[in-house]
Amino acid sequence: MGFSACLIMLLHIAQVFGWAGCLSLCEVGADIFLMMSGFGLYYSLNKGFDWRSYLKKRFLRVFPDYFIAVCFAAIVYKYNIGMFIAQLTTLDFWLENKITFWFISLIAVLYVLFPIIYRMINRSRLTVVLMFAGLIILFICLELFAKDYYCNRLIAFDRIFIFIIGGVFGKASCDKKQITNTMVCLLFLIGLALGMVVLLISIPHYRLLYITLAVSLSFVFCKSMTFTSLKHIKTIFTWLGALSLDIYLFHELILRLNNTILADDRVSDWVRIIITTVITVLVSILINFLSINIRRRMKNICPNVAKIILHK
Repeated sequence: MGFSACLIMLLHIAQVFGWAGCLSLCEVGADIFLMMSGFGLYYSLNKGFDWRSYLKKRFLRVFPDYFIAVCFAAIVYKYNIGMFIAQLTTLDFWLENKITFWFISLIAVLYVLFPIIYRMINRSRLTVVLMFAGLIILFICLELFAKDYYCNRLIAFDRIFIFIIGGVFGKASCDKKQITNTMVCLLFLIGLALGMVVLLISIPHYRLLYITLAVSLSFVFCKSMTFTSLKHIKTIFTWLGALSLDIYLFHELILRLNNTILADDRVSDWVRIIITTVITVLVSILINFLSINIRRRMKNICPNVAKIILHK
C-alpha cells in the first residue's frame, strides 16, 4: 500500500503541473491499491464472515477519514449543501460523474459486493471465468445502451477486474501457491510493454492494460523488500501504507490549494511539491490519529446502543 501511495502522489503531481509522459503511468497506483484491497479482503473473510460485523468494519475503515476529506473539499471548493450530501454519500460520481473521490465511490460498492465475489472465487475456477465473462457482457451492454454514462465512468468500471484478481491472488496465497521469479519477470516485461502502448496510443479502455503492470510491479516490489537489508526502507513503506487512504484523500486537494496560494512565479514547482508533500504527510498523520479515535468511540457506541434497544 505504501508503494501505491507514492505512485498516486506522483500521478497527482503530474496532473496538477501538467507533466505528461511516463509519470502518467503512475495511474497504475490506483490499480495496485484495488488489487491489494481485494487481496486483503479475501484474507479477512477467510477467517470467518458475519454481514453486520463485516459492513461495520468496512464502514469504520473508510468513513471517518472520508467524512473529514469531504468537509475539507467542501471548504476548498465551496460546496452547497446538495453537493456536500451527494459527495458524502458517494453518489456524486455515479449520478453526476464528479471524479474528486471516484475511488471511494467504487470501493464502497466493491466492499458490499465482495462477499458474493468471495463465494464465487471459492467455488471453482469456472465460476471465476463466468464472473469475468458476465462483467464483460454487462460492460458491452452498457456501451451499447448507455454509452455516455459508461464511457464517462471508465476510470472505475475498468478497474473492477483488478479488484477481483486481487481476491483470486488472496485465495492462491491462502492455498500456499507460489509464483516463480521467471513468471514475475515475464509479467513485468509484458506490463511494461503494454504501458508503452498506453503512452503511444490513446484507446478508451487503456486502463485494462495496467492489469499486468499492476500485478508484476506488486510482486517485484514485494520481492525487492524481501531481499533488501535496509530495514528503514521497509519501515517507511509500511508507515506510508498505514497512511495510504489519507494520502489519497488529501494529497490532490492540498496540492491544488497550495498551488493557488503559492501562485507567485518566483516559487519553483519543486518547492511547491516538497511543501505539499510534507503538509500531506503531516495532515495524513493527524487525520489517521483522529479517525482511529473516532473508530474506537463508534465501536463502543454501537454495542451500547444495541444493549439499550435489546433491553427495551
